[in-house]
Amino acid sequence: MVRGVTPARSISIQHYNFNYRSTRPSNPESQARGERLPFADKSVDIITLENASNRRATISEIARVIKPGGDIRLVGPATPEILAAHQQIAEAVGGRVFQTIIKVRSDVDEVVYTNIIVPARK
Repeated sequence: MVRGVTPARSISIQHYNFNYRSTRPSNPESQARGERLPFADKSVDIITLENASNRRATISEIARVIKPGGDIRLVGPATPEILAAHQQIAEAVGGRVFQTIIKVRSDVDEVVYTNIIVPARK
């Protein structure tokens, strides 16, 4: 750990539940549902959402807890529903979207990796 630098707060949401792991000794790991994230407004640096349908309440919580200048990383099958959900999250936070679609050999033909950069706000 670098002296004077606060560790990033990062959460990973999978199937509406999330795991939070931090290097901060006071809060090493937490679990909760994506519809009710136990974090203060604009307090999370990085959010990773994998293979989860995006409910409106989860999208609202992501928009509430992500810090200005934060990073949202989304991964899932490249279906129209998932692509639309990723776009909804980007619109909710006013973020810039960067997407990569990759063909894979599995039960899913293509996987989409979406990175949303949240603009720095006041």
